[in-house]
Amino acid sequence: MKANDSLPPHTQVSLIIDVKAPRLRRPIRLLGEGEVVRVEQLESGAGFAIAIECKHPIAQIEDYLPAAS
Repeated sequence: MKANDSLPPHTQVSLIIDVKAPRLRRPIRLLGEGEVVRVEQLESGAGFAIAIECKHPIAQIEDYLPAAS
């Protein structure tokens, strides 16, 4: 994930991710929970890259996204 602010490792987080694409009629909202496992500052002070280990995998996402052509 990319964020403007840093989060300490081992912080518990809740995620809301909106997936948007031209072929989707409406955005798909994905919810998740996890733990921050790594934080790296992006070049030129453009925020932080944050790796999050999710508690539960996102399953059956293929049912909600159109097939690639």
